[in-house]
Amino acid sequence: MKYPILDNLQLNKEITTQFAGYNHQLSCQEGFFFDEKNVTLNYFPMLASRKRRKAVKVFTNFQGISSGTKIAWVDDGDLYYDGVKQTLSTGIELDDKTYKTMVRMGAYIVIFPDKVWFNTSDATSGNIEQTFTASNTSVTFQQVDSKGSNITLWNGVGDPTDGAYKIDTKDGKSVLKVYSATTNMWANVATTYFKISLTNIGKDFKKGDGVKIEIDFTGITWDRAKDIFVNDEGNGKRSSNFAIHERDDDYIIVVGLLDEATKTFTLPSIYVGRECPDIEYVCECQNRLWGVKANGQEIYACKLGDPTNWNCFAGISTDSWRATVGSDGVFTGAFAYMGNPLLFKENSLLRISISASGAHSYKEMICRGVQNGSSKSLVQVNELLYYKSPTSVCVYDGNFPQEIGDEFGDVKYSLGVGGGWDNKYYLEMESDDGSSLFVYDVNVNMWAKEDNVSIYEFCNTEDTLFFVASDKVAYAVEGEDYATDSDEYPLEDPVFWEAESGFIGYQITDKKYLSRFAIRMNMEVGAEAWLYIEYDSSGKWEYVWNVSGKGTKTFAIPVRPKRCDHFRYKIKGHGACKMIALTKEYGEGSDM
Repeated sequence: MKYPILDNLQLNKEITTQFAGYNHQLSCQEGFFFDEKNVTLNYFPMLASRKRRKAVKVFTNFQGISSGTKIAWVDDGDLYYDGVKQTLSTGIELDDKTYKTMVRMGAYIVIFPDKVWFNTSDATSGNIEQTFTASNTSVTFQQVDSKGSNITLWNGVGDPTDGAYKIDTKDGKSVLKVYSATTNMWANVATTYFKISLTNIGKDFKKGDGVKIEIDFTGITWDRAKDIFVNDEGNGKRSSNFAIHERDDDYIIVVGLLDEATKTFTLPSIYVGRECPDIEYVCECQNRLWGVKANGQEIYACKLGDPTNWNCFAGISTDSWRATVGSDGVFTGAFAYMGNPLLFKENSLLRISISASGAHSYKEMICRGVQNGSSKSLVQVNELLYYKSPTSVCVYDGNFPQEIGDEFGDVKYSLGVGGGWDNKYYLEMESDDGSSLFVYDVNVNMWAKEDNVSIYEFCNTEDTLFFVASDKVAYAVEGEDYATDSDEYPLEDPVFWEAESGFIGYQITDKKYLSRFAIRMNMEVGAEAWLYIEYDSSGKWEYVWNVSGKGTKTFAIPVRPKRCDHFRYKIKGHGACKMIALTKEYGEGSDM
């Protein structure tokens, strides 16, 4: 009897030796992984579990942190620098409820919204804003020369002496003139000054401060007042901004011209204030702080080298600076990049050009900006700037932003918090499923997904990258401090990790029979790994195999053939593992 001859099942063997990164798209290709947990690209092209982290600090009420050679942070209203709690000057306090933005400028650490500065070189501190007020008090105004000496006006009787002064009026404007006996001529005084004398009026200010002086002139007749104090504040009050030319505890000298050598009034009130705008996003660039209010339309810059002065406009190159922005939308972040302050909105980027003469300017580029709530995602890694945009993740090289977030698929993320180390961009984001920490390796241009840790902020020294998690614990994740294990700061337990493939077999229309896996892995002693398979998007992961740590070895995994249209595999592990190669064998059946 003759029997029909059946064709042997044609087996397809696929060997994967390059394990790429995270790709949460339906088109996820072989070698990429649709989902991951605690995976790293440190050992690319191998698939590997991430390094263990180390807890290094537990906070009581974490309020902000600042990177640097020595780290500074605020915890429960107290400032710490290099691990030491700092005693601030009398009257200087940090609020224990608000989150802090801490920016460095030379030796200064400036803390917003408290508007407090701390000098790391001598441990001094102070308020950016200073005010002086007095009511129903006698105030004396005196015309003085550039050295602060009182001057006497010539009374017009007899011949003037050398150096005598007089006030002339020309074209409705008052002019101070000084007499020269050598030339027998009166010459205009280019810059005039007057002194305001009152007990303690200058005590809390310094030479060069830009201050607002506001005076209540109710019931006082002084026609010259509206030419000196040019702003009408209403209710009899007038004000102007001045730069303090000289000072002592009981007087300040500013630019201006009186109509007499001396005037004394009993004023209802007088206010002198060194003020600072309510800045939310701020960066340091070329020895200035540049900042914006989130809902404002103005850009602010402090005086050159002086973070306490934001309203000093003396007409010189070192002045404070501000500009009004006409475009719509709130500001979402600030960062200093390639020698220029960058200010972001969700749909634009403003680049400020700094001028040595003080004639700063800005240009706005319509592009993908920083997502609202993701200002902390701005991180420079090597020479490129990375940030979370409203729709993806972008990288900026000084020209136009480019997208690098296709791998996140259709998942919508927000509230990005970033950190940078070596060739990696760390980015924690929030979605409907909670927090997720991703790492972008700029060497291979791929993403890896770690765990669901929620992060307040990243910071780093020259040696170590840290982040502060929502459990108020600071963890070292990269660098020198990470490497050592101690009783006080132990490494975390070996991590659980997993990698889930995309769909396999979509490109082949016929049915398949999966028959065999072979995995080559390196596993430390005590590590474990498990293999699962899902058939035809059933949602059920079927356990196939597991193994314990045995060094480097190839494991052949038999699989009971099961007819399917497509399948996925998932590898889970515990402890340090590296997958070197994966071989799959499956046969093709009919199309039914």
